[in-house]
Amino acid sequence: MRNYYEITNVSRMEGRWHMKKKQRIAVLVAIALAVPGVGNWDRQAADAMTADTAQSPVADITESANQAELYHKVYKENTAGHISYSLQDDTGNTLSRYTSSAAAKNKRSMALPASYDPRGTEQETPIRNQQDTGACWAFGALKALESDCLMKGILTKDTADLSENHLAWYAYHALDDTTSPLYGDHMSRDYVSDRASYNKGGNADVAQAVLANKWGAVAESEAPFDTASNMASVMKNAASSLRTQSLIQLTDSECYDPYLASDITSRNEIKEAILTHGAMDVALYYNPNLSSRYYKETNGVYASYAYDMMGIDQANHCVTIVGWDDDFNNFSKDAPESGAWLIANSYGTNYSKDENGYFWVSYYDPSLCEYYTFEGVSADTYQTIFQYDGNGWNNSLRSPEEVKTANVYTADGSQQLQAVAFYTVQEDQPYTVDIYRSVSGKDPTNGTQIKEASVSGNFAKTGYHTVQIPKEVRVADGEKFSVVITYATVDDSACVPLEGQNDPQNGHCYSASAGQSYTYFAEDAKWYDNTAISVDGVQYDLNNACIKVFGNPADEPVATLTPTATPTVAPVVLPTTKPSTSGTPTSTAKPSTSSTPTSTAAPSDATEQPKRTVSPNAGGHYQTKIKAKAKYTIGKGEKITLPVTVTGGSVQAAVKWTSSNTKVAKVTNNGVVKGCKRGTAKIVIQTVDGKKKTIRVTVKKAPKKIKITARKAKIKKGKALQTRTILSKGSASYKLRFVSSNKRIATVNSTGKIKAKRRGTVRIYVYTYNNKKSQIKIKIV
Repeated sequence: MRNYYEITNVSRMEGRWHMKKKQRIAVLVAIALAVPGVGNWDRQAADAMTADTAQSPVADITESANQAELYHKVYKENTAGHISYSLQDDTGNTLSRYTSSAAAKNKRSMALPASYDPRGTEQETPIRNQQDTGACWAFGALKALESDCLMKGILTKDTADLSENHLAWYAYHALDDTTSPLYGDHMSRDYVSDRASYNKGGNADVAQAVLANKWGAVAESEAPFDTASNMASVMKNAASSLRTQSLIQLTDSECYDPYLASDITSRNEIKEAILTHGAMDVALYYNPNLSSRYYKETNGVYASYAYDMMGIDQANHCVTIVGWDDDFNNFSKDAPESGAWLIANSYGTNYSKDENGYFWVSYYDPSLCEYYTFEGVSADTYQTIFQYDGNGWNNSLRSPEEVKTANVYTADGSQQLQAVAFYTVQEDQPYTVDIYRSVSGKDPTNGTQIKEASVSGNFAKTGYHTVQIPKEVRVADGEKFSVVITYATVDDSACVPLEGQNDPQNGHCYSASAGQSYTYFAEDAKWYDNTAISVDGVQYDLNNACIKVFGNPADEPVATLTPTATPTVAPVVLPTTKPSTSGTPTSTAKPSTSSTPTSTAAPSDATEQPKRTVSPNAGGHYQTKIKAKAKYTIGKGEKITLPVTVTGGSVQAAVKWTSSNTKVAKVTNNGVVKGCKRGTAKIVIQTVDGKKKTIRVTVKKAPKKIKITARKAKIKKGKALQTRTILSKGSASYKLRFVSSNKRIATVNSTGKIKAKRRGTVRIYVYTYNNKKSQIKIKIV
């Protein structure tokens, strides 16, 4: 979990990200607290964390051309170990990491059985025992990773046993190697006792951040989990090299929308993930002593329904989903419908409340959340790792335009760069990866771009991802190179994961140096060093970008490039959105980040690139399609993106945009149109392959209010009802966002059409682009 600094607030909600128009850079500052996901329900009070965390000041970047908002996490006090939160701005409006349309876009690609149970098969990993600790989060994550590696054949049933002790210990013990670029990055709040690491708790994000550093996962035999053997003392006295040992390297970890888990489309996505990866880490509310939630006639049947009012906010335990049964309905109270997940617990096979370590929980259990996959490869796939972030992403910089972030590294020995890893915090996130050699100065693109190494794609889920470089990039010993990630907008904003500000009081410390990480805002057309973003004399330190580079030592020395200033060029768009992460096994090593490049001849894989200008007669390898409509009506201050697709490059390189009246409507080189004042303007779109279209944009007043109505206030289950919206006179809002207060009762699509799912009462909200809202109450009968 993460704690968001205050300037505007943030909140979890069903629906899309939305943005108010404010003249400041969006910095969604999230301090990733080690949120306890306590697996021992009778230790809840001892492991609870309070919601009133200290807030650090944030720079007011009022002079920036960017418009965005800051959201922060608002924690709810909880007596359990797993702390829930909402993302809210200072007016109480909410924000979600999940895009409501994502599930509908991801169509089911495989036939799914009505039930799946791996018990007694070669795909089953043994039930583990966390004993009297709060380390369920480590057990849940590693069981998911073990299952993935078992499915891939990387591990066997006999070797699929990874060390939860190693993961829990190093999550809360700072690195002591002062030569490491990760030195100074840690999340441990204190060192009260050696045993504290096993009782602090955590969640999938904590496991993700630790494993992404290549700190583990190691075999259970390297660091056994056994409280009786004083394992904390053993870890305390272990060689420092144990931290960076690993048998399995994490490559990907994706989060699935908890609010749509009871929706059949999303449920099928989860089933597909289980069939592909063997298991999924998940959090839920767990207290088998509550008879209203537990069916006592048969062990292993855990009741699940909203009659307990135990929703996501109450989740306190991490477990693993390993199977399902669509026909299961053996609960003590009626669930909405049949169907349950098969859960592998972590209290051993003799725990009296489980059935040999397993239990069932309904698809409709309102506390289920944080569905994560964990994917890995053999740890010797890559010898080399370049990285600065030792604590995962804790901030999200949010902007209405695309944002780039970059890390500059120095090669220690001649290297072959083979893969890049980074995080996404929005679903359906388009990205581009570019690599530059022989970088100099304060611009990470001031070097020679390796065109053949550029790659673009889209990640449907939020999380941590590894992208294989289409062509290996060879860099020389001591040569500086950069990796640039472009985060395109999703709906109306782009969100970039960054380390975050130091917060020693809450145990979140970071170490970054000038010249390591940079951020670029499209509206400013300027790169900022992450450690020195300053406006009006206020410095804003965002520390490092969360970008890792993997590779292997080159088989022969590589010549260094002569530094050349090269502007960004169009990437090659690959047909696949998720690359393979397989490679050739070798041994492990770690690069330094402190050398100066020299000048020699350029190797054959480097190419000089053209200037970033668009000529309508250029033609070339680009293929474009203008999808924009002929007319748009927007409100003053509203921004919309005119859709143009480009094959073989980027929109910026292949399309020229002009406005007939910039006082009425401006347009960026990404095709983002902003209404400036009332009137009409013509936006001309001209592409390099000869296409041209004129768009008429009418700008009206910003709405002061909006009203939502419907023909009736009651509808039957399974029926649909279209709502109608009315804006204040003379105003417009091209974008309207509809939200259901309870998607289990009724959903609402982007046009305001309500679909009744089951009996109950629901509120449907509508928001304009400038955050005016209205609501209507609908009863489903």
